[in-house]
Amino acid sequence: MKLLALYSILLVVFLAGCSKTEDPVTPEPVVSFRNDVRPVFNHHCTGCHFPESTNDAKVLDLQTDAIWQNIVNHKSPNSKTWYYIIPNNPQTSLLYLKVSEDIPPFGIRMPAGTANLTMDELLIIKNWIQQGAKNN
Repeated sequence: MKLLALYSILLVVFLAGCSKTEDPVTPEPVVSFRNDVRPVFNHHCTGCHFPESTNDAKVLDLQTDAIWQNIVNHKSPNSKTWYYIIPNNPQTSLLYLKVSEDIPPFGIRMPAGTANLTMDELLIIKNWIQQGAKNN
């Protein structure tokens, strides 16, 4: 009888130790194009990428209100295959690769001639793309 009670206690302790307790998954905060992404572009990109620019950067307008339409599902005129932003896929989105990679698919890393984006700024852009690159 004592042996059965001991086995029962050991079984309860063993099963309690085996139970899985998972930490709740905290979802990534929703990234807003207007409030999060656009300020990054304004800070780093609009000095060169605007319609009246006298250099090749004018090809990509990151200054006017048409910015979202200019980049999401929009093919780069400098490439036959690369799109600036492909929703849900930062690793095939040219704009993300141009600001995050030392050697992008073509051209140079952006922003040219200035400090790179911070890790937080890169994460904002990456998360926005992964969340569908919404115009929110």
